[in-house]
Amino acid sequence: MSKRDAWIDKIKARLDEANAEIDKYEARARRASADQRMKYEDQVDELRQRRDGLKDKLRDLREASDEAWDDIKHGAESAWDHLSDGLARARKRFSD
Repeated sequence: MSKRDAWIDKIKARLDEANAEIDKYEARARRASADQRMKYEDQVDELRQRRDGLKDKLRDLREASDEAWDDIKHGAESAWDHLSDGLARARKRFSD
């Protein structure tokens, strides 16, 4: 396996973990009171948007030429950081 393939697999694994966490928050939002549900659903929507950004970068990584690889890799790292920050905020909000 090339370094490129290993890196893509690592991002895919992170994305899978994020999807599982988002699913968990969606379930909590459905069980919450009406007031809390709206706040939770807003948080979940934000996480979905961030996740979709990472999914787009993952697709770009798979399709990238060797010349574009480094730039797209940095973009994917940034998208992961963005999603990771959102997940950290969600963990705090959902644990309250």
